[in-house]
Amino acid sequence: MKKTIVTPWYRMSGMRMVGFAMLLVTGLYSSAHAASFDCKKAGTRIEKMICGDSKLSDMDDELGIYYAPGDDVAANDPRRVAQRAWLAKRNACTSAACVENQYHLRLSQLACAPDAPFAGATHTQISCLSHQLWVAEKELDAVERQHIDEISKNAHDPEGMRALAVKEAKTWRVYRAAKCELYGNREGDGGNWQVGWALGCDVSETEQRIKAIKAD
Repeated sequence: MKKTIVTPWYRMSGMRMVGFAMLLVTGLYSSAHAASFDCKKAGTRIEKMICGDSKLSDMDDELGIYYAPGDDVAANDPRRVAQRAWLAKRNACTSAACVENQYHLRLSQLACAPDAPFAGATHTQISCLSHQLWVAEKELDAVERQHIDEISKNAHDPEGMRALAVKEAKTWRVYRAAKCELYGNREGDGGNWQVGWALGCDVSETEQRIKAIKAD
């Protein structure tokens, strides 16, 4: 059965755009469906966890597309060395959330590599940017939490300041969603790259916000 990547994590608005992205990436599976390991032979705790979780299984399928070195690639090849290092981190996880995090980190590298399979194609660009945005969102969440704690702790009215800071963070996300959806529609002009342009804007805006908060 053909699988699809479920990526609701990268946008809280503009769901039609998200659905379009999913359709594009699904098209990739129809021509190159592969997994990094066979679930029928799953033996480790992590492999069984992945096979029993549809989201993780889909991400593993995607990994199988972007990491598939040929048999002629030496064991000490940098690609294999990097993959083994990543597998060690993934296999050290104790929760599905940790495993998901590791997949996003690895796919943000593999799908964005200049020599990635189908590099330059719309679905590859969307996959790259989607995983990059997820990683950036995780960093932003951590940075914002720390920033809110700091400004509320030193305020005359800690709870009031915290409420204002949380409101500002939520309002910024509404602004980003509207700005990037507009940008995607304008630059993509209704074509297949509409989602890619919007995601690129999301990543850029998120990275800029992280820098601004850290500099505050």
